[in-house]
Amino acid sequence: MTSSTTSIILNWNNLNVSKDSIRRIKRESPLIVVDNGSTDGSKLYFADKLKPSEYIQMGYNAGNALARNEAIKRVKTKYFFLLDGDILYVPGTIKTLEKLIERYPECGCLGVNDPIRVRRTGMNGTLCSQEADIKAETGRIYKGFPMAWTQYGLFRNTGQLFPSEEPFDKTGMGYEDSWYYHEMKSKGLESYFITKPLYYHDAHAGKRELDKLKIDTNEPARRKAFEDKWGRNDWLDKELRIEIA
Repeated sequence: MTSSTTSIILNWNNLNVSKDSIRRIKRESPLIVVDNGSTDGSKLYFADKLKPSEYIQMGYNAGNALARNEAIKRVKTKYFFLLDGDILYVPGTIKTLEKLIERYPECGCLGVNDPIRVRRTGMNGTLCSQEADIKAETGRIYKGFPMAWTQYGLFRNTGQLFPSEEPFDKTGMGYEDSWYYHEMKSKGLESYFITKPLYYHDAHAGKRELDKLKIDTNEPARRKAFEDKWGRNDWLDKELRIEIA
């Protein structure tokens, strides 16, 4: 398979969704699956279904940043596509995003987002996988949201990694995507987003799982580290939609 993009799925106890994303993505791009210490049968499933070169088993929940970095280090293609395990891949997304990012050499990452929906529901995407597939079409492209599109987005492969120093070096979530954005911005790259395709999202399943297991997300420490380095992350207070095409 010849492709400009390597896909990376980060999975933690989301086998029912991620196995369908794997089936879909393998038709379109090379794939690396990182399992972050799942206990739901994911490890056995991936070990049986994937080649060793396609599978990284962390052995424990190392957090988003370290796990993604292990996969990014292996990427040889021009781009990589990041996908969380609780999001179902919509066929054709990678090709759509590749065509768009090629037009904008200043674009470091290109995601899929609907700011109105985020403000209304607290999440992007839909709780209906059929709805996501039906709406897989090209949308309008915007500049906005000072973050990197780690849940569902295409990245220019510049060798940049996510922050791995304390407190990003352990289980938890939050602010690693915003940190990546600011580092990218300091190198002259922008973050753009397209309003479609609309993906299926199991509504922050990772956060719910952490809460169920009474595992601290370490978010206060992450927020402090981020603000000490970059200042307040105040994107919710700003106008986010700046159309560029």
